[in-house]
Order: sequence, then C-alpha cells, then structure tokens
Amino acid sequence: MPYAQAAEVVSELLNIKLSGRQVEHIVDRQGQRAIAQRDAEVAAVWAAPEPLGKQPPGPEILYIEADGAWINSREQLEMEGKVGLVHQGPEKVGRERM
Repeated sequence: MPYAQAAEVVSELLNIKLSGRQVEHIVDRQGQRAIAQRDAEVAAVWAAPEPLGKQPPGPEILYIEADGAWINSREQLEMEGKVGLVHQGPEKVGRERM
C-alpha cells in the first residue's frame, strides 16, 4: 500500500496524524532494524557448534527420487499426487536381500 494511504489508515485507526513521508521513514527505520536482527541471527547460527552451525560433509552419494501419479479428487478433478524419497543407497536387510 502506498505510504500516503498507510498514513490515512493509521490516522483513522489510531487517531495519529502522520504524513506519507513520515510513514516511509518509520518503515525504512524498522526495516533496517529487522535486517540487522536477521543478519545477527544468521551469524549466530553459523557460529554455533554442530548441529546448528555448519554441517559436516554429507555422504559420497545421495539418491533423490521423485514420482507422481494422476489421481481423482472428490470433486471429480484429476490432480497429480507426488512423492519424494531421499536416501544414501540400499542397505542389507538379510544375508542376501538388499
């Protein structure tokens, strides 16, 4: 919404007279604070010990599989149901089965 329109809404709701320019300055100031806070949070996560910070290297091979199938919905519309699977490869289940 334009700053002038936002000033009108604030005036109506809170009975505070503001100009569009004042709203712009308030938004800019709060935006800079939000950006600084987010940057500090990101820096804290990266500086934290495992597992919050930098992750150890992953497996040599990571398999990512996806598939979809067309299904009917209750409204008689067709839609695609999707499924995804991420794994590191087959594991032995028994002596001869993978």
